[in-house]
Amino acid sequence: NITLKIENYFPDKISIIGYKTKDKQKHINSISINSYKSGDYTSLLTITDKPDFITVEYKNQQTQVSVMQWSAPAKWTPRQELEQNNKFPNEQYYIVKDKNVIFSGKQTINSIILIPQNYKVIFEAGTEIDFVDSGGFLSYSPVFINGKKENPVIIKSSDKSARGFTILQGQNTEMNFAIFDGLNTFNYKGWTLSGAVTIYETETKINNCKFINNQCEDDLNIVRSHFIVQNSTFENTFSDAFDSDFCTGKVNNCYFNNLGNDAIDFSTSEISIESCTISNATDKGISGGEASKLTISDCTINDANIAIASKDKSILNVDNATIENVTYVLTAFRKKPEYGEATIIANNIKAKNFITMSLIEQNSVLILDGLKIPAYEKNVAKKFY
Repeated sequence: NITLKIENYFPDKISIIGYKTKDKQKHINSISINSYKSGDYTSLLTITDKPDFITVEYKNQQTQVSVMQWSAPAKWTPRQELEQNNKFPNEQYYIVKDKNVIFSGKQTINSIILIPQNYKVIFEAGTEIDFVDSGGFLSYSPVFINGKKENPVIIKSSDKSARGFTILQGQNTEMNFAIFDGLNTFNYKGWTLSGAVTIYETETKINNCKFINNQCEDDLNIVRSHFIVQNSTFENTFSDAFDSDFCTGKVNNCYFNNLGNDAIDFSTSEISIESCTISNATDKGISGGEASKLTISDCTINDANIAIASKDKSILNVDNATIENVTYVLTAFRKKPEYGEATIIANNIKAKNFITMSLIEQNSVLILDGLKIPAYEKNVAKKFY
């Protein structure tokens, strides 16, 4: 069921007589709502369809009013409410010493841990945290995960309910030998993020980490940051593995396998991608969009719909790629009308077991081993979206 909260700001009483979905118009028993001047001007309507509009009758005339998909504004935003109700320090789960917040040992946490600014968060080697019952982690301070090869740090969710591992404006973070297993995304009263691990405006170094079995839109989502991600594994994710927006950085020697959507999806970013292996990506192996500049070298892509895609004024330079078992090897097109055409400059592409070598939209560019490939296709984006 879906519940609508309807507030009447007309100067007189209204009646709700129906609603409209994408496919049909439905009528209901009339519900009267008083004017806002009465002080009692709100009503709840529970229905079984997702509506786009409600049908309002006002002074014997009918009109359609669009339905907002978000809650009505309140005194507190979800973020303010979460911060207001947060208990810090909470030494049931960590200790605070000289501005250091230190996690160690094995423990189960069923609440959201929120670390304010001006601290340093340290996860000691061997720490294992199981977030259950919608628990999660959110830090406004720098985070350092000091795992070791023989003694990694494990952040998991045995019931798949964890509300992510999030760092917002944390200045910097370093993660070594960490395992993020079975996390979901951050979601608190309408404040939602897309990553099992989300990092925003934070200098980031990730080395020898694993992102596995996460129930999320993105295994790792980094936004407005500079990063180095290397020697790391992304495996068995619900949708995208690594998504970054408005970033600069490097991705070196990483392994991607069994992905519900894209392996690497970067927008408005300038990134170097080297020596990465991608297997079993349901959609794209590497995708650059919204005026990104990607340099891709010595990468292997096996089993994907599209191996490499350049979209919306992006420029991809590709050298020495091995591509097998894909539908499209190289694609370049415009998806969003506010952007221009896309470019791929590729050399030394070793491709086999593919259906189409290149799908290039008119005015987009593919230069393959120094030769410009003719571009005849129209409306390429409609083939994929």
